[in-house]
Amino acid sequence: MAGTMKAVLLLCSLVHLATAARILLLPYAFSSHVSELANIGLSLVARKHEVHMMLTPSLPDLERWKVSGYLDE
Repeated sequence: MAGTMKAVLLLCSLVHLATAARILLLPYAFSSHVSELANIGLSLVARKHEVHMMLTPSLPDLERWKVSGYLDE
């Protein structure tokens, strides 16, 4: 446990050195999962990351997500 805490503290101390990244989000095909990852994705975009989300066409409410502005086609 102590080793894990040391690793987490080390990573937290190095966060300011990180640069922007390309991130692919792959949520399960449930609206709640897409909603949570969309909010995380928007936070990452605000921090200058390039974020994409891959969704299955069978996702319920897929059209609603496209209209809401969260998703590109």
